[in-house]
Amino acid sequence: FALLYAGLNMFLMDQIRRHELGKSEPLRMLSVGLAWIIGPTLGVVMESLWGPWAPFAASAGALLLVLIYFWAAGFHKLSIVTVSDAPLPKNPFANLVGFLSRPRLALSWVLAIGRGIFWASFIIYTPLYAVQTGLGKEFGGYLVSLAHIPMLLMLVWGWAARRYGIRAINLYSFPVAGVALTLAAVLTDWPYVGAACIVIGAFAMIITDGYGNALFYRACKPSQRPTMTPLFSTQRDLADLIQAGTFALLLLIFPVQVVFLVLGFVMFIMTVLSFSIHKRL
Repeated sequence: FALLYAGLNMFLMDQIRRHELGKSEPLRMLSVGLAWIIGPTLGVVMESLWGPWAPFAASAGALLLVLIYFWAAGFHKLSIVTVSDAPLPKNPFANLVGFLSRPRLALSWVLAIGRGIFWASFIIYTPLYAVQTGLGKEFGGYLVSLAHIPMLLMLVWGWAARRYGIRAINLYSFPVAGVALTLAAVLTDWPYVGAACIVIGAFAMIITDGYGNALFYRACKPSQRPTMTPLFSTQRDLADLIQAGTFALLLLIFPVQVVFLVLGFVMFIMTVLSFSIHKRL
């Protein structure tokens, strides 16, 4: 999956002009949103009807269809990445120094990790929250699907990012998400209210998805795409590792609400970092 994700990012940067990224990214995220709206509820229904194997079989079948489509469309014949004249370093880890030494690239990476931590945790621990607070596993699946409905308005969020700027969007969305998630953690006696706060936090985070990976695309020079894109693509894996390791330890001691308390703190950190985004972005 990491290879596929890096390849797709390089393909997008190679095929889409920089001034069109603000319009293309909302369209990409809209397609992702449709899957996230349908998938959680469909998975719960399939598991109830046929067993735990059914959602995994459906996922494997969907991936197979995508691979067939890629092959039929001739993607394997395309020259996906513009080749740079600069020689590649002998040690791939040497790229890391160059990546982190560029503030705009590093900032886009860290902000993407923060967003990834939220979504990876939301998908896993929102259903767990529903189960442990007595709301039920079906309610948890419906909750995840409900929280993704604003992704249908992704074109609106993309327009807002172009109209008001990525910096302004972040400085609105991250604090709202932080407050909502913190409330979800402390309102332990009102699980329905806590669930509503989690959904509000997800709504706020969806607004930041309106610009997708545009911060990275704008910061990365065409000649650096082959070396910088794989490094940026690690943000998804790092987000998964960070949240999994952190919450595996915390949940040994604390109830599931600690997840949303930590996520609220992470959102406040993302708010502070967002002040570093250039005002013109």
